[in-house]
Amino acid sequence: MTGEEEQKKGEGKGFAGLSSLVSDVDTTLLLSAKTEPAAAAPGAGRPAPQSQPAQPQPQPQPSQHQTYQEPAQPPSSGSSGGKWILGIAAVIGLLWLIGQSNKNTTSPAPAYSPPAQSTAPSYTPPPQPQAPSRPVETKPPVGQDLVLSREQIRYCLAEDIRIDGAKSALNNYTDVDVDRFNAMVADYNSRCSSFKYQTNNRGRNDLNSSQRDIEPFRSQLQSEGRSRFDRSPSTGSLSVPEPSRPAPDATVQAIQRKLIELGYDAGTADGLMGRGTRSAVIAFQQDRGLAATGEADQALLLQLQRSPSRPNATLTTPSASSSPAALATAPAPQPPPQSNGVPDFSRASASEQASIESVCGVHKRVSGPADYYRCQQTELTKLSNSGGQPDLSRASASEQASIESVCGVHKRVSGPADYYRCQQTELTKLSNSGGQPDLSRASASEQASIESVCGVHKRVSGPADYYRCQQTELTKLSNSGGQPDLSRASASEQASIESVCGVHKRVSGPADYYRCQQTELTKLSNSGGQPDLSRASASERASIESVCGVHKRVSGPADYYNCLRGELNKLTYR
Repeated sequence: MTGEEEQKKGEGKGFAGLSSLVSDVDTTLLLSAKTEPAAAAPGAGRPAPQSQPAQPQPQPQPSQHQTYQEPAQPPSSGSSGGKWILGIAAVIGLLWLIGQSNKNTTSPAPAYSPPAQSTAPSYTPPPQPQAPSRPVETKPPVGQDLVLSREQIRYCLAEDIRIDGAKSALNNYTDVDVDRFNAMVADYNSRCSSFKYQTNNRGRNDLNSSQRDIEPFRSQLQSEGRSRFDRSPSTGSLSVPEPSRPAPDATVQAIQRKLIELGYDAGTADGLMGRGTRSAVIAFQQDRGLAATGEADQALLLQLQRSPSRPNATLTTPSASSSPAALATAPAPQPPPQSNGVPDFSRASASEQASIESVCGVHKRVSGPADYYRCQQTELTKLSNSGGQPDLSRASASEQASIESVCGVHKRVSGPADYYRCQQTELTKLSNSGGQPDLSRASASEQASIESVCGVHKRVSGPADYYRCQQTELTKLSNSGGQPDLSRASASEQASIESVCGVHKRVSGPADYYRCQQTELTKLSNSGGQPDLSRASASERASIESVCGVHKRVSGPADYYNCLRGELNKLTYR
């Protein structure tokens, strides 16, 4: 019995190993089944989807370990392989159940969307009426009697208002301000003093339409003009920067190049109409026997292109030998600098020394004494070769004042030599101008109008150009037929005509002023007079006046009456 018991114990140990293997598989299945709720925990409380039927989970049979009794014999290989197959199938089924559980737990829960809340109605203010846009302006080219477009006419009218505004803010005791203002006026007159515009019998009038465009912005334009000379209340200096350099003009630039080719001193061909260019134009016109107008326009360019180059051409700047002072004294030799570097000023007058200091003083402050002395020496050399100050005794007091107004800037910024050269140039032009024309046949108002147009030339161009402008206006006046008869026009009609034509009296002269008056009278006689407003109520008349009042100020009484008639017709057929 002892041998049999030992044999049974040995066999039991071998089966226990297989039982442990099965038990291990069963234990793994049970642990996996415990993790199932943990994996499904995030979806707790959610209704189970109906589309997935519940899968039966294999449960281990604990009775297998307790009731199973096998006779003590070696196990067959078939029963062991079957248990392995069952274990693998159980693992695969458990993995499939876990995958289905994860698929259910990862399905997004339906989001809760609260009902849309009704928003309280918000108040939207009505759109505000927009201010009228500023009409486009285009600067016209330099020239006289050119046909200007509406944009160019608008510039002329707007610039006239801006200049009036600038004049009210101008400090007449500051040379810089006066020079800037004179330059603005000179540029304006070179472009807008005399121009032509298009009209037809269908009511087109570019000047009147441009006046209607500009008039609503009068206060804004005047403010812009005043701002050119506004000053800081604390420092008293200009609160706006200096005006930018004007844009070059292609016609002026071509004229400058041609003048230089022909040997005239027109300065640099930069397209800007300056005093040097004007002097060269006048010299060319005088050499060709033409009217010395000094205007740089297309007609002058055509004449220049037809002119052959002058043999041995020399610059037309007056030489020192032509001045009376140069005939009396020979040019002084160049003063050598002293050993300490300071030039010898003993031969320069007090005013010449002050002029040189005005030019060179900046070098002493920003460049050092060496450049300061070099500048002084340069100015002394130029002065010794200039021939000295020309004789102004034959010029009247007003002519001398005009020459000083033109050339004084050279004394402050260019030195005494350039100052004397400018004076000599103006004297030469004056001697060739024929003197001041006779204004005695013009009335006081006509003389005032001519002075308003030409006065700027006296300040920025010299007495010769001033006299030439006066002669031009007198010639136009003699050909205009005089002032038209306004006696048949009512007081309000005369005031309307004056409002329209007054600008011509200030910037174009009496001839254009009379021509404008005659045009408005002709239009008035053809308009049929003022329409009858008695059938309109007081509020309707006020509304019509609000619409048509601007025509009375900028277009004249005829256009004003036509506007009234048009509004009455619209009121009748409403």
